[in-house]
Amino acid sequence: MKFHLLIPCVVLSLGAGAQDYQSITNASVTNIDHGSDDVRYYSLNSKYYFDKKSILGPVDQFSYINTISNFSASYTQWDNLLNEDNSHLKSISGEVFINRFMFSASSSQADTYGLDNDNTSVSVGYLLNDDLLVSSTASKHDGQSTQVSFSAKYNHQLNRTDYFGITANIDDNLENENISATYFSHLANGKYIKLTADYSVQEHAENNWHVKGQYFFTDYTSAFLSQKKENTREVGMKHFFNDHIGLSASYINSNDSDINSVNLTMTLQL
Repeated sequence: MKFHLLIPCVVLSLGAGAQDYQSITNASVTNIDHGSDDVRYYSLNSKYYFDKKSILGPVDQFSYINTISNFSASYTQWDNLLNEDNSHLKSISGEVFINRFMFSASSSQADTYGLDNDNTSVSVGYLLNDDLLVSSTASKHDGQSTQVSFSAKYNHQLNRTDYFGITANIDDNLENENISATYFSHLANGKYIKLTADYSVQEHAENNWHVKGQYFFTDYTSAFLSQKKENTREVGMKHFFNDHIGLSASYINSNDSDINSVNLTMTLQL
């Protein structure tokens, strides 16, 4: 079943002024041009926080380390290249903070080409201080043994809005590693810039990297450009019509695999 992106008219009447949010919902459609075949993805995901989250300036930017308990759910459906029944992915997750301890769990079920694949994970973490979170995660995939990984997330707050954040992950066999970094800065005249970089080393795959730059013209409008190792680039824009409703559009091109795709995403923040 394909679903359409519907925004109730009542939502359009929401006015400006909200600077704290408790829920973020995204509905998106992606069309992938794969040679003579097109694949369409339809996705809906929502996250609810049990307390309000404050923005850093732009209406979709928040602190690097989240410390608010939350629950999320997502559903993705797509046509496959073999023109068989539609495939889908369902997932739920939750994260709870008790004092300085963090507990989280997630479960996902993928139905691809008529085959089910269930994945579960549980994590426990500890906030050494407001800017350093360490955690350990145990993941179980169908047909595979349990995998354990360790993570550390550090935030260096430069001022009220600006920060430099870095996250490192490694598995218990020291064979899969990932490191990512984010720099967010307030420029002059209400403009902002956000830079992200990601590098991963995998046991059974080539090393990979991904960089992205995003420039905020105002608190409501931004443009972004990203590049991946496999000669894949994405360019797009995002605009919020008020404090609650946003729309983003992007174009992705992969020269190595001759794949082009277009994505439209509607965002609702309350």
